[in-house]
Amino acid sequence: MRIEILLILLLFFIIIIYKPNIESYIPSNIHSANTNQIPIINLKIGNYTTTVEVVDKLEPITLGLMYRNNLPENNGMLFVFDEPIKASFWNKNTQIALDIAFLDSQGTILEILQLNPYDETLIESTSDKVLYAIELNKGWFNKHNIVPGMKIYKK
Repeated sequence: MRIEILLILLLFFIIIIYKPNIESYIPSNIHSANTNQIPIINLKIGNYTTTVEVVDKLEPITLGLMYRNNLPENNGMLFVFDEPIKASFWNKNTQIALDIAFLDSQGTILEILQLNPYDETLIESTSDKVLYAIELNKGWFNKHNIVPGMKIYKK
């Protein structure tokens, strides 16, 4: 019985010490004000500026905005894919209602869709030319009169 307890405690400490860390897959040469070392950039969309976290690796892309309980009004997340794809997203484990804009390689908005909190229904782009996707708070694009066909620029 004592050996079993000691083995369980040892296993517990090993898991705590070697627990995978979200920062472990982000290149060490990326420096950012964000404590998670995810790069942050400003984008110009129409006459407005947004601040977005940039994710371009598989793990942060699949994590996205999961487990967050809020998103500042003009902040979001920019997803960068390796090559143009037919993109699909869901809001699993995400309590924030979001808009998602799919963009092509030129930064042109192809379409804007909505993601509801905790909804595991896949939302797919109609185009297979999506190189970027931007998630912002639900209604942000509409509130700022941003529509498909407009371009997004790095500020």
